[in-house]
Amino acid sequence: MNASRLVVGATRGAGLALVSDGVVGLAVPGQRQQTWATPRGLWRKGARKAFGDVVSSPAFAVAELAVGLAIIAIVPRAIDRS
Repeated sequence: MNASRLVVGATRGAGLALVSDGVVGLAVPGQRQQTWATPRGLWRKGARKAFGDVVSSPAFAVAELAVGLAIIAIVPRAIDRS
């Protein structure tokens, strides 16, 4: 398997994870607060340390959604060009 295909697949997976977490944060904020109350993953622990209690806000969900879409749209194209 080509290394660039592996990187593109990994970045798309990360972008989709951010998009899905952002959508859940906007659609069902109560469920997201319960999930973030007990950090279980590397992303959640890192986000909690870096941003504090902001991770429970709708603005953070919108930011996650935007960053996830940007990762999905931009990074694979940049890798394919190089």
